[in-house]
Amino acid sequence: MIGFISWSARPEKRLWKKPVLREIIVLNMRMLQVQMPRGERTPEVVLRRRCRTAARALQRLGVSRAVFEEGFAYLDEFAQRGIGPVDTLPLLRSLAAPWTQAVMAEKGLSPHRAVIAVAGDRLSSGLTRAVTELCLHNRYVQLSVPYGGESLCRDLRREYGVSLVLTERKEQLETADVLVLFQPREDLARCNKAVVDLSGSATGEKPPALRLSDELEARLPGGCNKTQLFAALLSAGALRPGQIEIAGNQTDT
Repeated sequence: MIGFISWSARPEKRLWKKPVLREIIVLNMRMLQVQMPRGERTPEVVLRRRCRTAARALQRLGVSRAVFEEGFAYLDEFAQRGIGPVDTLPLLRSLAAPWTQAVMAEKGLSPHRAVIAVAGDRLSSGLTRAVTELCLHNRYVQLSVPYGGESLCRDLRREYGVSLVLTERKEQLETADVLVLFQPREDLARCNKAVVDLSGSATGEKPPALRLSDELEARLPGGCNKTQLFAALLSAGALRPGQIEIAGNQTDT
Protein backbone atom coordinates (compact mmCIF):
# COMPACT_ATOMS: atom_id res chain seq x y z
CA MET A 1 0.00 0.00 0.00
CA ILE A 2 1.12 3.56 -0.71
CA GLY A 3 1.54 5.87 2.27
CA PHE A 4 0.18 9.40 2.47
CA ILE A 5 2.20 11.69 4.75
CA SER A 6 0.63 14.86 6.11
CA TRP A 7 0.70 17.28 9.04
CA SER A 8 -2.26 18.07 11.26
CA ALA A 9 -2.41 21.47 12.91
CA ARG A 10 -5.36 20.62 15.14
CA PRO A 11 -5.54 16.95 16.02
CA GLU A 12 -7.65 15.66 18.85
CA LYS A 13 -6.05 16.64 22.15
CA ARG A 14 -5.51 13.04 23.24
CA LEU A 15 -3.61 12.37 20.00
CA TRP A 16 -1.45 15.50 20.09
CA LYS A 17 1.81 13.70 20.78
CA LYS A 18 1.67 10.82 18.33
CA PRO A 19 0.98 10.20 14.64
CA VAL A 20 -2.46 8.98 13.59
CA LEU A 21 -2.76 6.20 10.99
CA ARG A 22 -5.89 5.54 8.99
CA GLU A 23 -6.88 4.16 5.62
CA ILE A 24 -8.17 6.64 3.06
CA ILE A 25 -9.60 6.23 -0.44
CA VAL A 26 -8.40 8.61 -3.18
CA LEU A 27 -10.16 8.13 -6.53
CA ASN A 28 -10.83 4.48 -5.67
CA MET A 29 -7.26 3.84 -4.58
CA ARG A 30 -6.58 2.72 -1.01
CA MET A 31 -3.79 4.62 0.77
CA LEU A 32 -2.46 4.54 4.33
CA GLN A 33 -2.44 8.05 5.70
CA VAL A 34 -0.29 9.08 8.62
CA GLN A 35 -1.08 12.46 10.16
CA MET A 36 1.53 13.99 12.41
CA PRO A 37 0.69 16.79 14.85
CA ARG A 38 2.40 20.11 14.29
CA GLY A 39 1.77 23.38 16.08
CA GLU A 40 3.03 26.85 15.23
CA ARG A 41 5.74 26.62 17.89
CA THR A 42 6.60 22.93 17.75
CA PRO A 43 10.42 22.62 17.95
CA GLU A 44 12.21 21.08 14.99
CA VAL A 45 13.66 18.31 17.12
CA VAL A 46 10.12 17.27 18.06
CA LEU A 47 8.97 17.34 14.45
CA ARG A 48 11.85 15.11 13.43
CA ARG A 49 11.08 12.70 16.25
CA ARG A 50 7.46 12.48 15.18
CA CYS A 51 8.55 11.79 11.60
CA ARG A 52 10.77 8.95 12.80
CA THR A 53 7.88 7.52 14.82
CA ALA A 54 5.57 7.71 11.80
CA ALA A 55 8.20 6.13 9.56
CA ARG A 56 8.63 3.19 11.95
CA ALA A 57 4.87 2.64 11.99
CA LEU A 58 4.66 2.62 8.19
CA GLN A 59 7.69 0.36 7.90
CA ARG A 60 6.07 -2.21 10.18
CA LEU A 61 3.06 -2.21 7.85
CA GLY A 62 5.22 -2.82 4.78
CA VAL A 63 5.00 0.65 3.25
CA SER A 64 8.00 1.61 1.13
CA ARG A 65 6.58 4.42 -1.07
CA ALA A 66 4.54 7.42 -0.07
CA VAL A 67 2.99 10.66 -1.25
CA PHE A 68 4.30 13.56 0.82
CA GLU A 69 3.06 17.07 1.41
CA GLU A 70 4.32 19.67 -1.03
CA GLY A 71 7.75 20.88 0.09
CA PHE A 72 8.03 18.26 2.84
CA ALA A 73 11.26 18.97 4.74
CA TYR A 74 11.88 15.68 6.55
CA LEU A 75 12.31 13.08 3.80
CA ASP A 76 15.52 11.81 5.40
CA GLU A 77 13.67 10.59 8.47
CA PHE A 78 11.50 8.38 6.25
CA ALA A 79 14.37 7.34 3.97
CA GLN A 80 16.17 5.89 6.99
CA ARG A 81 13.26 3.45 7.26
CA GLY A 82 13.29 2.60 3.57
CA ILE A 83 10.35 4.86 2.69
CA GLY A 84 10.72 7.24 -0.24
CA PRO A 85 8.50 9.34 -2.49
CA VAL A 86 6.53 7.65 -5.23
CA ASP A 87 8.56 7.45 -8.46
CA THR A 88 7.26 10.23 -10.72
CA LEU A 89 9.41 9.44 -13.77
CA PRO A 90 6.89 7.10 -15.51
CA LEU A 91 4.21 9.78 -15.15
CA LEU A 92 6.43 12.56 -16.51
CA ARG A 93 7.52 10.37 -19.42
CA SER A 94 3.88 9.75 -20.30
CA LEU A 95 3.51 13.55 -20.49
CA ALA A 96 6.72 14.16 -22.43
CA ALA A 97 5.06 15.71 -25.48
CA PRO A 98 2.64 18.09 -23.73
CA TRP A 99 5.36 19.05 -21.25
CA THR A 100 7.69 19.90 -24.14
CA GLN A 101 4.97 21.90 -25.86
CA ALA A 102 4.22 23.79 -22.65
CA VAL A 103 7.91 24.65 -22.24
CA MET A 104 8.05 25.85 -25.85
CA ALA A 105 5.00 28.04 -25.36
CA GLU A 106 6.48 29.52 -22.19
CA LYS A 107 9.73 30.36 -23.99
CA GLY A 108 8.02 31.65 -27.12
CA LEU A 109 9.36 28.89 -29.39
CA SER A 110 7.31 28.35 -32.54
CA PRO A 111 6.24 24.77 -33.41
CA HIS A 112 6.78 25.75 -37.07
CA ARG A 113 10.39 26.93 -36.61
CA ALA A 114 11.90 25.40 -33.48
CA VAL A 115 13.97 22.22 -33.72
CA ILE A 116 13.25 19.50 -31.15
CA ALA A 117 15.80 16.73 -30.57
CA VAL A 118 14.85 13.57 -28.68
CA ALA A 119 17.60 11.25 -27.42
CA GLY A 120 17.17 7.81 -25.87
CA ASP A 121 19.04 4.57 -25.36
CA ARG A 122 16.21 2.51 -26.88
CA LEU A 123 12.96 2.96 -28.76
CA SER A 124 10.64 2.35 -25.81
CA SER A 125 6.88 2.68 -26.05
CA GLY A 126 7.01 5.93 -24.07
CA LEU A 127 9.67 7.45 -26.34
CA THR A 128 7.78 6.30 -29.44
CA ARG A 129 4.58 7.91 -28.18
CA ALA A 130 6.37 11.15 -27.32
CA VAL A 131 8.11 11.38 -30.71
CA THR A 132 4.86 10.63 -32.54
CA GLU A 133 2.97 13.36 -30.67
CA LEU A 134 5.79 15.84 -31.17
CA CYS A 135 5.92 15.13 -34.91
CA LEU A 136 2.17 15.72 -35.19
CA HIS A 137 2.43 19.16 -33.60
CA ASN A 138 5.90 20.36 -34.60
CA ARG A 139 7.60 20.72 -37.96
CA TYR A 140 11.19 19.86 -37.08
CA VAL A 141 11.82 16.82 -34.87
CA GLN A 142 15.07 14.87 -34.65
CA LEU A 143 15.61 11.48 -33.03
CA SER A 144 18.77 9.85 -31.72
CA VAL A 145 18.44 6.17 -30.74
CA PRO A 146 20.85 3.27 -31.33
CA TYR A 147 18.36 1.18 -33.30
CA GLY A 148 14.76 1.13 -34.54
CA GLY A 149 14.63 4.72 -35.70
CA GLU A 150 14.36 3.91 -39.41
CA SER A 151 11.23 1.85 -38.83
CA LEU A 152 9.61 4.63 -36.81
CA CYS A 153 10.42 7.17 -39.55
CA ARG A 154 8.70 4.98 -42.15
CA ASP A 155 5.67 4.41 -39.93
CA LEU A 156 5.20 8.12 -39.22
CA ARG A 157 5.48 9.07 -42.87
CA ARG A 158 3.10 6.30 -43.98
CA GLU A 159 0.45 6.77 -41.27
CA TYR A 160 0.53 10.54 -40.68
CA GLY A 161 2.50 12.04 -43.55
CA VAL A 162 5.00 13.64 -41.16
CA SER A 163 8.79 13.50 -41.29
CA LEU A 164 11.26 12.58 -38.58
CA VAL A 165 14.99 13.16 -38.96
CA LEU A 166 17.40 10.59 -37.54
CA THR A 167 20.71 11.82 -36.22
CA GLU A 168 23.75 10.41 -34.49
CA ARG A 169 25.60 13.71 -34.45
CA LYS A 170 26.24 15.29 -31.08
CA GLU A 171 26.38 18.71 -32.73
CA GLN A 172 22.79 18.44 -33.95
CA LEU A 173 21.55 17.57 -30.48
CA GLU A 174 23.42 20.49 -28.94
CA THR A 175 22.16 23.04 -31.47
CA ALA A 176 18.49 22.01 -31.29
CA ASP A 177 16.22 24.56 -29.66
CA VAL A 178 14.74 21.93 -27.33
CA LEU A 179 16.49 18.79 -26.12
CA VAL A 180 14.33 15.97 -24.73
CA LEU A 181 16.36 13.33 -22.90
CA PHE A 182 15.15 9.80 -22.18
CA GLN A 183 18.69 8.83 -21.13
CA PRO A 184 21.53 10.58 -19.28
CA ARG A 185 23.81 12.35 -21.76
CA GLU A 186 26.72 13.80 -19.84
CA ASP A 187 28.56 14.31 -23.12
CA LEU A 188 26.17 17.07 -24.18
CA ALA A 189 26.78 20.71 -23.29
CA ARG A 190 23.03 21.33 -22.65
CA CYS A 191 23.27 24.82 -24.12
CA ASN A 192 19.85 24.42 -25.76
CA LYS A 193 17.12 26.97 -25.13
CA ALA A 194 15.27 24.29 -23.13
CA VAL A 195 16.14 20.83 -21.81
CA VAL A 196 13.31 18.47 -20.83
CA ASP A 197 15.13 15.83 -18.82
CA LEU A 198 13.28 12.52 -18.55
CA SER A 199 16.38 10.46 -17.81
CA GLY A 200 15.86 10.44 -14.04
CA SER A 201 18.71 12.83 -13.28
CA ALA A 202 16.35 15.64 -12.17
CA THR A 203 18.04 18.38 -14.20
CA GLY A 204 16.72 20.66 -16.92
CA GLU A 205 13.31 22.29 -16.86
CA LYS A 206 11.35 22.18 -13.65
CA PRO A 207 8.56 19.56 -13.81
CA PRO A 208 5.24 21.16 -14.74
CA ALA A 209 2.27 21.76 -12.49
CA LEU A 210 -0.39 19.14 -13.21
CA ARG A 211 -4.15 19.11 -12.96
CA LEU A 212 -7.23 16.97 -13.46
CA SER A 213 -10.75 17.98 -14.41
CA ASP A 214 -12.55 20.18 -11.88
CA GLU A 215 -14.73 17.23 -10.87
CA LEU A 216 -11.75 15.00 -10.06
CA GLU A 217 -9.75 17.81 -8.46
CA ALA A 218 -12.57 18.33 -5.98
CA ARG A 219 -12.11 14.74 -4.77
CA LEU A 220 -8.38 15.07 -4.03
CA PRO A 221 -6.84 15.71 -0.60
CA GLY A 222 -5.28 19.14 -0.28
CA GLY A 223 -1.70 20.11 0.34
CA CYS A 224 0.02 17.05 -1.13
CA ASN A 225 2.59 16.85 -3.90
CA LYS A 226 0.29 16.37 -6.89
CA THR A 227 2.96 14.91 -9.13
CA GLN A 228 3.61 12.16 -6.59
CA LEU A 229 -0.12 11.60 -6.06
CA PHE A 230 -0.90 11.43 -9.78
CA ALA A 231 2.04 9.05 -10.30
CA ALA A 232 0.66 6.74 -7.61
CA LEU A 233 -2.85 6.87 -9.06
CA LEU A 234 -1.56 6.28 -12.59
CA SER A 235 0.51 3.24 -11.59
CA ALA A 236 -2.50 1.77 -9.78
CA GLY A 237 -4.80 2.28 -12.75
CA ALA A 238 -6.93 4.81 -10.87
CA LEU A 239 -6.03 7.45 -13.49
CA ARG A 240 -5.36 7.32 -17.21
CA PRO A 241 -2.66 9.47 -18.85
CA GLY A 242 -5.32 11.29 -20.85
CA GLN A 243 -6.95 12.54 -17.64
CA ILE A 244 -3.81 14.38 -16.53
CA GLU A 245 -3.09 17.78 -18.01
CA ILE A 246 -0.32 20.33 -17.82
CA ALA A 247 -1.72 23.26 -15.82
CA GLY A 248 -2.09 26.24 -18.11
CA ASN A 249 -1.59 24.14 -21.24
CA GLN A 250 -4.54 23.66 -23.55
CA THR A 251 -2.94 20.86 -25.55
CA ASP A 252 -4.70 17.54 -25.18
CA THR A 253 -2.67 14.88 -23.39
